Amino acid sequence: MEMRATKVKVKVTAGAGENSVDGFSGGYLRVRVKAPAREGRANRELLRVLADFLGLREEKLRIVEGHHKSLKTLLVDLNGEDVAFERLRDMGYSPPHDHENP
Repeated sequence: MEMRATKVKVKVTAGAGENSVDGFSGGYLRVRVKAPAREGRANRELLRVLADFLGLREEKLRIVEGHHKSLKTLLVDLNGEDVAFERLRDMGYSPPHDHENP
């Protein structure tokens, strides 16, 4: 059974000194972005940073909860993206029970 999409909880620190993906802690993937948290700039940079880290196109990531908060839920399309899933797993990710399968 191939996983198509999964939800990933993210804790974003906007206005950081550098962009980085720092691993999972307390159930959240910790991500720092340089962009400030205004006018959607941190959200756009978050998607760019994660897409680059996972080796995905930005279109494969979507914020589904927390657009205006530091705690967010992203839907990540992993259809045919085994390397991206392995990168998440290597950072400490375990898929929730409500992931979407074919």
